[in-house]
Amino acid sequence: MLTSVAQFLAVMWAFHFWQGSSVKALNRRMKGCAVVFCASLLFSGIMIQQFTSRPAPDKDLVVHGYLLRPEIQKLIGPSYRIMDALRDAEFDPFQVWTGGSILITHTLLVMSWMGAFVSIGIFVSLFVIVQRKRRVN
Repeated sequence: MLTSVAQFLAVMWAFHFWQGSSVKALNRRMKGCAVVFCASLLFSGIMIQQFTSRPAPDKDLVVHGYLLRPEIQKLIGPSYRIMDALRDAEFDPFQVWTGGSILITHTLLVMSWMGAFVSIGIFVSLFVIVQRKRRVN
């Protein structure tokens, strides 16, 4: 829902504030949105791949942190890996990673995901504005 609200507000912003911009300025913004979309999508994919796991096929993804809790760090070695610790913690990431690192990872994941969808919403809005301007001229 948060993504939908952010995308809706971005579309409103584009139509309200950029309607009077020149076609050249709108085209530049469209290119910027395309770059942001691709970068955000790539970053989201990397974050999902590196910082999430699925306990079972029918379960939600678990977001990992990047900083292990000190007591877990002592246990990690060749015979006991991070995923073993997560399994032993019944997939509760707060028992394996610090709360702050999980919060930062989760926030970056959500922001990159929203960045991808907001940028594509603005891109489409700008495309519509440019097409309207070309039709009028």
